[in-house]
Amino acid sequence: MSIFGNIISVFIIFIPIYLWAFAVTIFDGENMLNRVRFWIGMASGAISVTLVYLITHFLDKNIFVFLFVPLAFFVLLYVFVLILIAFGNEFAKGFLRKIVTIHSVWILVLLFLTTLISYLFSDSVLFATLVFPVFFAAFFEETTKHLSTVGLLAKDFRFSHRQLSFFTFFVVLGFVFFENIFYVFEGGYSIGITLYRSIFTFSAHLFAALICTFFWWKALSEKFFSIRYLVYFFAGFLLAIVSHTLYNIFLSSGNIFIIFPYMVATFWLFTWSIRR
Repeated sequence: MSIFGNIISVFIIFIPIYLWAFAVTIFDGENMLNRVRFWIGMASGAISVTLVYLITHFLDKNIFVFLFVPLAFFVLLYVFVLILIAFGNEFAKGFLRKIVTIHSVWILVLLFLTTLISYLFSDSVLFATLVFPVFFAAFFEETTKHLSTVGLLAKDFRFSHRQLSFFTFFVVLGFVFFENIFYVFEGGYSIGITLYRSIFTFSAHLFAALICTFFWWKALSEKFFSIRYLVYFFAGFLLAIVSHTLYNIFLSSGNIFIIFPYMVATFWLFTWSIRR
């Protein structure tokens, strides 16, 4: 793609992001805190996408690389989220640090289990051509969005479903924006595809992230890190991954009509979430 085409593509990517952010100010009011959320969300999205990009490009069939790269991914993401948490008050720092640590450990264990299973079945056509690329991309993307959302809580330490949904929104906004930037500068994408990604891809990302947010919010009503807490959290996390994976599978098969039910579902879920 030419330099001029890249500039036009970035402009196309920016407009929907601006409109989405403007829409949130209508719901939640335009204030300094929302501006802070927006920029921190954009920053966390940029770092999250970079980590996902690196891990999906460096994984190979070597079992040591297969296991080391995910570990490095979690270490880098964990450090980034701790930096976000450092800007909160003292109680927020301690409480959110525990959440991030335990969530990271459990997700990492789940990742290693699925990674080993994929490695053992790597000769399978199903794993090699379908499950591995779409599932692992969804896994890492939902992980970064969830942990980044937890990091944003430190700035405004409230756990209502409405607040969690707004935090999630800003992280997804930044994630999708910089993911689209990566796609543009990797080349091979037309203006039409760039426009499609800018408008429609956001819906799939936000829908999956809101599912995870809702179940985590339910988990917070249970005893801290009890069995019911972990069941709620992992149910939401896995459902988010499944939703994201199905979207990837449909798109890879050329079935673009899947975007419409995702758009409707996302609009309903987000508006329902912020009215609670």
